Amino acid sequence: KGTFCIGLASEEGYNKDFLLNKVMELDSNNGSMVIEFVKKAPNCDLNKALDYLLKNDKHGKYILEFVHITNGYNADKILEHCIRF
Repeated sequence: KGTFCIGLASEEGYNKDFLLNKVMELDSNNGSMVIEFVKKAPNCDLNKALDYLLKNDKHGKYILEFVHITNGYNADKILEHCIRF
């Protein structure tokens, strides 16, 4: 189901917020599906995706990938998160 939602994300006419919410529900709480969604729909709600990754990506792998995909979107928030941990 998550892969299907990710596939729809790159298509026109689909509600990206709804799809992102579904992907977050189906993700295995590590961020892998959310990062794939951001790759397919870079114009999605990046704040929501980033908040999810900061909460669930315990190793930082997907947070780092998010930084690369989005050219450092909301870098201050990411740095603050990294400093706290």
